[in-house]
Amino acid sequence: MRYERLLLENPTGGDPVSFQFHPALTLVTDLGEAGREVLLEQLIASVTGGLKGAHSEIRTDRGQRFTIVRSPKAPDMVIDTDHTKEVTERFTLPDGVVDVLGAWGMDAAMARLEMEAVHNQVLTHRGADDRDLDRLSRLDQELLWEIVNELALTRAHAETAEAEFLDMLARQEADDADEHRTEREDALDAIQVQAFDREQGRGRYRRAGAAFAMVAFVAALWFMFTKPSTLSRGICAATAIPMLWALYVLAREANAHRSVRAAEAESGMSLFEAQVARVDSILSSGARRRAVRESQSALEAAEAAWIEFTGDADLGWVIRHKRLIQQAAAMHRIGDLDPQIATEAFGALVTRLAFEDAVDSPQGEQLPLFFSEPFTHMAKAEIEAAIQLLATSAQARQRIVMTDDPTARSVGLRAEQQQYLGLVDGSPVPTPA
Repeated sequence: MRYERLLLENPTGGDPVSFQFHPALTLVTDLGEAGREVLLEQLIASVTGGLKGAHSEIRTDRGQRFTIVRSPKAPDMVIDTDHTKEVTERFTLPDGVVDVLGAWGMDAAMARLEMEAVHNQVLTHRGADDRDLDRLSRLDQELLWEIVNELALTRAHAETAEAEFLDMLARQEADDADEHRTEREDALDAIQVQAFDREQGRGRYRRAGAAFAMVAFVAALWFMFTKPSTLSRGICAATAIPMLWALYVLAREANAHRSVRAAEAESGMSLFEAQVARVDSILSSGARRRAVRESQSALEAAEAAWIEFTGDADLGWVIRHKRLIQQAAAMHRIGDLDPQIATEAFGALVTRLAFEDAVDSPQGEQLPLFFSEPFTHMAKAEIEAAIQLLATSAQARQRIVMTDDPTARSVGLRAEQQQYLGLVDGSPVPTPA
């Protein structure tokens, strides 16, 4: 919603006072503190009711134009200006009050809270969010978002490395709790020892020697039965010892193979796969520990760079408010003022505009923003930049600035000639009956 005109009747019989408003920015000068308060109250009352003699013309965000007439001598009414048609019933509440904002779901108190952007005539930060937004919008934006991305990526890597390491520890604990794990590993170790012995040469001919010993024992038995003698019996006894050793060797190998096959069947993997898994477990354990240490070290470096560049800003807050920060930085560029030398008052104006423009009205209508003496503590260059910013950044919300600052009036006179704002010279503001 935008105000187009406000007409105030003079209860003392004098001429009425008219205020014409620019759709983007209007400077109303030389009202004095009391006059500014009365004008704000009457602007709100003209659309919500409660004061007679305050007539207004408004335009909705959808382009509809209405004239609200509150004559002391007649009932209030609302006229569809474009169609010259009375639509009072459309904006009449159950209690009989003609209230345009009330029909949109707002009362006068809510409207004032939403419309008055500057309170107590001093522009300051309203809290931590304003301070953070102001500080971050003044930084080199390219470098800021590069550091943001680096820190976010580093944190993600550190969290992933830690999660993988904890998952590995959980699997190891589950393996340790498996009561059959030792038996499977013993069988695996036995085969590995045999393989190692064969590779080193100690067990290369063990099976062949066992077979030869058994053949020799069978031959000795045949010789003893065919030619019984003391000699044949001695030979038979001598070959019995190697034969027993051969049986032991073959039995041990068979038992080892049975154990391995049982372990393979239970674990669902072959000997080779089990060996690879064990080696991989050992290697991955060390690799994951190193990954955790390296990711934590990188995270510490990234966080140190973040703190040095941004102070104590919360990364999550910065990411969530990226659009606002970029918008505030763009406003600094629109104002054509070095953000490094801008005062807190100018920074507070930038952040206020960024936050206010980002809020969607739940009623579907963006109400105007009122600024009462927003240029306090600003230098001349900042006032010029602030007025340019207020005018050129106005999109959905109309801005009405009430000020007695002579510099603001001088800037407004020049800007009015370029038609990007409206200037209303102050005059006594009557209080309607």
